Amino acid sequence: MAGFTLVEVLLAGAISALLLTALVALFHGALDLSRTLQARDALTRDADRAIALLTRDVGSAAEILAAGQDSLVLVATSGDTIRYALNPAARDTLYRQTGQGTLQPVAVGCDSLVCAAYAIKRPFTTERLVWVTNEQLIFSFEPGDWDPYLTCCDCQYESRAYARAKDEDWVGEEIWGQKGCQQLTRIAFRAQSKEMPVPEVDLVVEVYTAGGGNGYPETLLAQGKLSRFELTSETRWHEVPLVTVAPMPIEAGETYWIVWRPPHSGGSTYAGDIQYERIKDCDEWPQNGMCLRTTGDAGDDWSSGNYRHDAFFRLYGVTPVQRLAEVTDTLADTLGVSFRLAMREGEESEYRSGFAARQNP
Repeated sequence: MAGFTLVEVLLAGAISALLLTALVALFHGALDLSRTLQARDALTRDADRAIALLTRDVGSAAEILAAGQDSLVLVATSGDTIRYALNPAARDTLYRQTGQGTLQPVAVGCDSLVCAAYAIKRPFTTERLVWVTNEQLIFSFEPGDWDPYLTCCDCQYESRAYARAKDEDWVGEEIWGQKGCQQLTRIAFRAQSKEMPVPEVDLVVEVYTAGGGNGYPETLLAQGKLSRFELTSETRWHEVPLVTVAPMPIEAGETYWIVWRPPHSGGSTYAGDIQYERIKDCDEWPQNGMCLRTTGDAGDDWSSGNYRHDAFFRLYGVTPVQRLAEVTDTLADTLGVSFRLAMREGEESEYRSGFAARQNP
């Protein structure tokens, strides 16, 4: 009876081993391919889910608060804050958090998330109440202010004259408030240098309240100084800024004083001459609430008020008031968020990039 030779047995065994090895290799290859496909499917699902959530949240966001490396923070229309961030303890997981709620995993295997907000700036005009401080003329006596009295009261125009400010000779104008203001700003008056080409000292101008039993200047409210080099032999208007000394408002109907004087008394203190106007022989003397007064003892005693004599001046002040005004601001409208999501699992990687637009920027 015929049998297998040793060579045939060895050859059959070798062929079987080769076939078995090929089958095992084919099985492992199929298994690896299945795992690879499962990993890629998982990466794809997580990436698609993350981008879908991110796009939905950005599209309906009321405001984008922050967008940067590995994080995105926005405010939903409900008012809740929504955060996207990589977990500090496990950076391969992207989490989403609503308000102070728990962290919800969005994607596992996240390598990085880079976001950037894109905005445009535009002017925006609206109306609102704003505080303004427009300067106004508070008191004044101008050339021609006495013209009505010259026609209606049979007054006679006398002349324009000058009152000197030198040593203890001061010039004052007593006035009654025509308008009120919060703060005095400047004064203008007509003056010249009559005694010499250039005065010896600067001319000090001050505004006082009236007080005491005699109604003389009492509280210094504001003060200014005209340089002596501004005065010449020509009479003209001079303007002096006023610095507040006592922060008291000017009240309409109250009595105040304007005083012109040298900075100090003594010799060589000529500061200039203040121009004023005179009328006479009126059937009814004008009561315009102002009168020129002078002193020869540095304000200890003043001459009686003469309603026929008035110095020329303009007194200005400001009062803060609220007005409706158009205000233009610059608004930044966030159009949306660009993103780049990188996913990795073993040798497999997945990338997503794009732009999530806000529906109502």
